[in-house]
Amino acid sequence: MTMQRTGSIEFVGNLRRALDICNRLVWNSHRIGLEKDSDWPESEFFTALITQGFRGNDRLASAAFDKLLRGSPYRIRIECARHNSQAMEPLTGADLGVVTTLSINGLQTSRRGFLVQLKRAALATTAKKSTATFPELHHMSGKAAFGRELHQAERMLLFTSAAVYWLAIPPGSDKDKDFFQRYTSATSLASQSDLRAGAIGASYNHSQGMDVNTIGPLGWLPLIDHPDFDLFLRQYSRSLGRGLPMSTGELVAQHDSQEGERLIRELRAETLAASRRLYGIRSRLPILCTTAESIFSLYQTSNARSLSQVYEQSIPLTEFLLADVVANEFGDDDPDFIEAIMNNKPNDFIRQIVSEFKPSRELSDDAPITRQTVAIDLSIDARRNADRP
Repeated sequence: MTMQRTGSIEFVGNLRRALDICNRLVWNSHRIGLEKDSDWPESEFFTALITQGFRGNDRLASAAFDKLLRGSPYRIRIECARHNSQAMEPLTGADLGVVTTLSINGLQTSRRGFLVQLKRAALATTAKKSTATFPELHHMSGKAAFGRELHQAERMLLFTSAAVYWLAIPPGSDKDKDFFQRYTSATSLASQSDLRAGAIGASYNHSQGMDVNTIGPLGWLPLIDHPDFDLFLRQYSRSLGRGLPMSTGELVAQHDSQEGERLIRELRAETLAASRRLYGIRSRLPILCTTAESIFSLYQTSNARSLSQVYEQSIPLTEFLLADVVANEFGDDDPDFIEAIMNNKPNDFIRQIVSEFKPSRELSDDAPITRQTVAIDLSIDARRNADRP
């Protein structure tokens, strides 16, 4: 009997394509803005990535993300909720609060959150060369809340170590010679060979049958989805003259548990493998991702703002979402922190941190924490086919 394949490779491929569409939306919006009036405000970054991309207002993005909700044991939904617009001095230093939830058969197994600051690079072109820089990379603010000016990265790190920057790179930046020199040295086939040698491929050995001489209680698991399984199990029990060590219900429950664990292992292995398959400048340039710690260290050591210097600290956003978020569960699991960035009001967790800097500071319960919230819900259906809705 042949087992039904889980579709992890196809699912991750569809996820990769959906993220590629989001990258292209940002890239095209950036290009059009620069061609129109040499400007591309941060609000357009939000619109292209969050509203058109993750939220699916763009037709192609909507179709790509809808495809991730059907035809597989895996489901992933990226939801965005705009926070209220009441004015307030910034607290977390973040533009986005992201919360990822993993569920197996409807039961939540993990919930993590992280903060995101979005920055856009500016491209200055002269007769001799082009240079891409991040003029607002080391923005200082927050004096009203904390009593002194703090770097945005420093403020994010006060609340969580799970904080990153998503950096929009302008079209034309590949003409920046300093950047391109570093890009070439970091992405050549020679430099990537060690990564490939250490990567584990995501190939799975699906059982094509079973040896009836080695069947124990768990040996029947591949048959659970068979429509006559319950009748067969009762007849087999009678032929033995005794009951089986496990009831049908217990066997099904154990199957669901083990199947869920197997499915999540396959998904993590395949997303890691897919992140290794990213190549080419178009997969890297639209949006880069780096940690808040890296940005803060650049500020402390050299105040570096150039694309070439930031590039060495960064990976493509798609690689971050595949390898770090989906495969390695990047994020902070503190429920108070997650509540703060999801519910858009300072809880005791937020109040305590702010009061350590400025005890007299009073926070309104309606004060916005981050500008928008993104929820990434990943669910796995490991139940037998007959029990699936």
